[in-house]
Amino acid sequence: MYGARRSTTGPILALAMSVVVAACVATAPTPPSDRQAGPQLTAEDRSLVEATRRRALESKLSGKAATWSNRASGNAGRVKPLRTYRTTSGYYCRVYRASVSGAGGSNVRTVTACRDDSGVWQDLPES
Repeated sequence: MYGARRSTTGPILALAMSVVVAACVATAPTPPSDRQAGPQLTAEDRSLVEATRRRALESKLSGKAATWSNRASGNAGRVKPLRTYRTTSGYYCRVYRASVSGAGGSNVRTVTACRDDSGVWQDLPES
């Protein structure tokens, strides 16, 4: 749906994005509960979080949430894109809110992700 537009500043942004990706430790974002107090996520939960994140960023309009739930763990969550914009270099970015809840509590975080040259949404580091 969205393609990255290349420009003369593209190589610079690509280098910056690769530094961001390297700083993120893994290609999949760390689920919110791994960074803050909240429910313990299982491997299946993490898979559901990532699939829901991709689906929301790729196809949900701003303000419309994608949800997930895992009956086995009792955990559930949602990913809600809040805003979409295009950088001056032509890259698409989305600000989204991710929430997770379960027996261990709940947490919410707001994240910005940008689509890289290969079409993958990469979370930017939290500041």
